[in-house]
Amino acid sequence: MNYKIKIFLVLILLQTGCSKKTDIKKEFEVLNSYSKNLVGHDLEMMSDVELIENGKRISFDEISLGEAVGIALKNSSFLQASFEDLGIAKADLEYAGLYGTNPHLESILKFPENRNSGKKPIWELEGSIPLSKYWQVPLKRRVFKDELLIVTWGIASVILDTIKNTKTSYANCFFLELQIKKYKEIINIANELLRRMEMRKNYGLETDKAIYEAKEHLQKFIIEKNRLTNEFKNQLINLRKAIGINLKGRRFALKTDLKKLSSLSFDRKLLLILMKNNNPDLYLADIMISKYKKVLTLERSKFIKELNLGFSYEREDDGSKVFGPLLSMNLPIFDSNRGEIEKTKFMIRKLKKTYLDKKSLIKQELLTNYNNFNYFNDLVKVYESSLIPLRNNIKEFTLKHFKRMQLTKIESLNAKLDFYLTEVEKLKKEKEKFISLVNLERIVGKELVILGESNASN
Repeated sequence: MNYKIKIFLVLILLQTGCSKKTDIKKEFEVLNSYSKNLVGHDLEMMSDVELIENGKRISFDEISLGEAVGIALKNSSFLQASFEDLGIAKADLEYAGLYGTNPHLESILKFPENRNSGKKPIWELEGSIPLSKYWQVPLKRRVFKDELLIVTWGIASVILDTIKNTKTSYANCFFLELQIKKYKEIINIANELLRRMEMRKNYGLETDKAIYEAKEHLQKFIIEKNRLTNEFKNQLINLRKAIGINLKGRRFALKTDLKKLSSLSFDRKLLLILMKNNNPDLYLADIMISKYKKVLTLERSKFIKELNLGFSYEREDDGSKVFGPLLSMNLPIFDSNRGEIEKTKFMIRKLKKTYLDKKSLIKQELLTNYNNFNYFNDLVKVYESSLIPLRNNIKEFTLKHFKRMQLTKIESLNAKLDFYLTEVEKLKKEKEKFISLVNLERIVGKELVILGESNASN
């Protein structure tokens, strides 16, 4: 074979590139650093078997909020599944640079009808490379680089959601358990109150109406305790799902000092700046616009659908040989990819408007949770500084004067009952305040306890 043909074939093969195993260590390390800076916990990639075994093996009788978040970041099946998207996006990026369309080689061998004629078989050989695909390679790589960024920050968003869901379920379990304990005390007091009232009724000191009302209150307290217990069980299921492990017991050690949370204050403008700089959803919307601008450039490069450059070799039946260049193309007369170009333009316009809508929605969520946090924070302060002390004073006053036989046991029990009910209301407000804080952290993409402490001290 002509040496020119051999050289051309070698060049074609070299142009295709070589495949390799996709490595996502670098991209995973970016996410790991993000998680570590955010909550101080490392991420870990596990196989499906490791994930199942880890969930069965690890169990806790007592678990803190920080431990729950750390386990969730390592053992959440949804987050672990999201890590695989890194490999998919990285593979797309790598193989976009390997000239995805293979070279074309075509060979035809024609034998003479009369084998005794002395004529040789005619051999035709054509080889070509899809030149129109090659100039699109760097443009495709730019698109897939943005796609890898989209996947990376999409996983950052999943990390924030995992933290938020874990903290929310944990806080619900924590505060519900405290409320259930309070209601057990309330039911004991209500039972004692009913018993005392029935004794007084025997001496004509209580009416039937008062007894009926006492029984009604007792049943309502029992119903509320059962409702809280059922809600606790459901939230425990949510927490188990969030962290991906079994929880034997129901003890929760919320290490965050609730009194310290009462002193937190946040600067509204600073929160808006943090939202703009740290929220991955906003960054994702921005990258999507950047990606489709590059897609537009790529689509414009496809005005010639097919352009092939190669060689043509032929050996005639008399042994003579001919060799020359080959060029084939589709003329962009009727189809110059205009449809895809126009669709991409509209997509860019849509994404720009979507970005504005998302920014407005996220800002609205931030301000709503900011107002909620301040509202419930102020309420908790009122309970701590006024309502709880007042109820405690009433409880102590009635108890003291009961011992002096100046007030009845009924009055003392009612005061004690009101004290515990006020504590339950305070717990509800503390839960709402804590969940508002968790929502704020999700929106600004940052833990806010330290930030809030510094603002409070300033």
